[in-house]
Amino acid sequence: MPPAFEMSWEGEPHFRWIRMHKGIRYRVKCKELELPESQWTKLDSYQLANAWWARKEAELKIAPVLVNDPRKQAFAALTHYLRHALPEEVPAFQAAKKALEAHPVIGPEADDNPVPPADLDVINENVQLLEMCGAVIPATVPVAVLSGTLGHGRVQAERVRVAGVTDPDTTIGKQLDRWYDILAGRLKATSLREVSDFVAEFKNVKDTQPNEPTRVVVSGDWAVSRINENVVDDMFRACQRKNVNPVGRKKRWQRWRQWVRWVCEKGLVETPRNLWSKEYVISIPKREPRVVALETARAVLATLPSRFKLYALLGINCSMNPVDVGSLRKDRIDWEKGTVTKKRVKTQARERVPTVTYKLFTETLALLREHLSDHDTLALTSSVGTPLHDCRVEGGKAKMNTLLTQQWGDRKTGMTFTDWRDLGANLIYAAKEFRDLRILYLGQAPHGVSENGTSAL
Repeated sequence: MPPAFEMSWEGEPHFRWIRMHKGIRYRVKCKELELPESQWTKLDSYQLANAWWARKEAELKIAPVLVNDPRKQAFAALTHYLRHALPEEVPAFQAAKKALEAHPVIGPEADDNPVPPADLDVINENVQLLEMCGAVIPATVPVAVLSGTLGHGRVQAERVRVAGVTDPDTTIGKQLDRWYDILAGRLKATSLREVSDFVAEFKNVKDTQPNEPTRVVVSGDWAVSRINENVVDDMFRACQRKNVNPVGRKKRWQRWRQWVRWVCEKGLVETPRNLWSKEYVISIPKREPRVVALETARAVLATLPSRFKLYALLGINCSMNPVDVGSLRKDRIDWEKGTVTKKRVKTQARERVPTVTYKLFTETLALLREHLSDHDTLALTSSVGTPLHDCRVEGGKAKMNTLLTQQWGDRKTGMTFTDWRDLGANLIYAAKEFRDLRILYLGQAPHGVSENGTSAL
């Protein structure tokens, strides 16, 4: 006979059992059942969870019924005030009041992140305002009730969540997916793939410090309303301690702040005051640029097969990277003049990016003729006629094929593809009479009058 489960199982990261009873969720963790961590599984813990629920249900049946609810006077006073001063706020207050009244005398087990009390100064201001209008708030009203009725509006959505009527569409996971769908319509495949990875990561962010248990920083099933200054602080620390390179840490922090700003603009949560704090900065240490000696480059070039030699020569001759090589069109080549005219693919959509004509070396031109493809438009393709670099977005998903990068990496030449492009820039910079052409050679937009060069090399 299959096991009978009186409660619903919720695994990692909570490892707990849940039961909805009269509109209230009751929870018990495996840790509270005094189970060793090795038995925090559904089958190992369900019997103890069933016994726990039997005791809880019996406790609820004999719970006293509150006849004179001390909250009623506060509710009545606030309802009177709103109807006369802020009638447009009455529907929202009635919904919050209904949710608060649903709590029994013996409430549910404490949640992992209970609704924090609203700022006391906000509560005091509202109490004074009510008293000015003739209403009296009894001193016996608990702070939690004052927070729920007179506190900061930011906890409204979380109050509803605790009451068990959360809108699934307002969870962090759902809103991350919506944000991704919007970005999918305008980002390139390379950036979209990065965002896709971050969205998956942001749905389950954990932080582990030495000698401390792993702590959940952000979870996809949390209500968006849980995002506050403390969550921002925790997320910054988690990004800062992420075991990736500094660029990866900075990108994660930037993307997460972009998403928080987006949900704030939608009105789902108030903007945390420290979201754009100057203290929360992940800097990237400056590194000395890698410089490959000309003799080393010549030695490597002599060992390369003709096709890879062509790729290297296009890098040093025309400042091409793998994307530029894979995107080179036949109509950009002037065979009579021996030139290639192009914009840098990575930045071609930006203003002031120059269109540059490069004079090809004799060997570059010869190898280009030798390996010219049969493709209708692309000058270079794979041996079976497929693009060397194919980057596109289909159905909101990034589709990428970086064949040239993979082939070059597999050869282990000791020089990256970028090294050839950098070598050309360094050689131009070393010659004082041509130094101003370095920015043009790299295909970058000039930053000032002094960087405006000629239109051809």
